[in-house]
Amino acid sequence: MESTPEILSIVKLVDNGITNFLNITNELEVGEYESVVESRLILNLCIRHLESINELAKQDLVYLPSAMVLSRSVFESAINVLWLMHPNDLFECESRYLSRLEEHEVWITNQIKYFDSLNWNSDKYAEEKRLIFEFRRSVENLLKDKGYKTSSRKNVRDILKSVNEERKYLYYKLLSGYTHGGYNSTYLYRKNLGTCKTLGEFISLDDWKLVYIVAWPAFEIASEFFIDRASKSQFKIVYPNEFKDEIRSLIDIKKTAANK
Repeated sequence: MESTPEILSIVKLVDNGITNFLNITNELEVGEYESVVESRLILNLCIRHLESINELAKQDLVYLPSAMVLSRSVFESAINVLWLMHPNDLFECESRYLSRLEEHEVWITNQIKYFDSLNWNSDKYAEEKRLIFEFRRSVENLLKDKGYKTSSRKNVRDILKSVNEERKYLYYKLLSGYTHGGYNSTYLYRKNLGTCKTLGEFISLDDWKLVYIVAWPAFEIASEFFIDRASKSQFKIVYPNEFKDEIRSLIDIKKTAANK
C-alpha cells in the first residue's frame, strides 16, 4: 500500500518538529540536574521511535501494526517525561528521578534472581546494582538535607491525571492491543464474525492518523515541558502556533470522515 500525500505531509511536519526541538536543545547546557538529563535521554528514545514511524509510513502503509506499537512507546515514554518534569521545583523533579532509579534497582534484583535460579553468573548485575544503590542513596541524602523525600512512582493513568491529561489513557489502552497481540489488533485483517466474516487487510487513512494522534501531541507537550525546565523557565517557542495548527489539521480523523 503506497503512502498517500496526506501521510507524507504529516511525516514532513513531524521531521520538522523534531528539528525544531533539537535546534533548541543543542543550545542548552544539560547536566546539572539528573532529572533533566534523564528526561533528555527519554526524549532521545521518543525521537528515534518517531523517526521509525515516519520510515514505516513512507515505505508501505501495511506496516501499520508496527507503527502502532512504536506510537504507544512514544506515548508512554513522553508521559514519563511529563511526570519527571511537571513540578516547578527542580529538587522535586530530582526526587521523582530517584524513584525511577529505584525501579531500575528492582529490575536488576529480579534479573539477579533469575540468573541465580539457572545457576548463571550474575556478578555483572550485582556490581551494577551496588553502584546504582550507592549513587541513589547519596543523592537521596542530599535531598533529605534540603527537606525532600523520594516520590512514589505512579502508574500511567495516575501520571496522566496528575498532568490533567487523563482522557488520553484511552489511547494507551487502545494501542496496548497491538503491543500484546490483543484481539482488537487483528481487526485490521477481519471484518465481522462467524459466517459473516471477511478476511483481508483493511487499513485506512484514519488508522495511520491515530498513530500520529497518539504519538506526536504526547511528544510535543513533553518536549515543551523539558525545554521550559532545562532553560530554567526562560520562555522559548519550540513549535510555532502555525505549525501546531497545521499538524493537528492533518491528523484530524473527524476531518477525514467529513471529506468522505
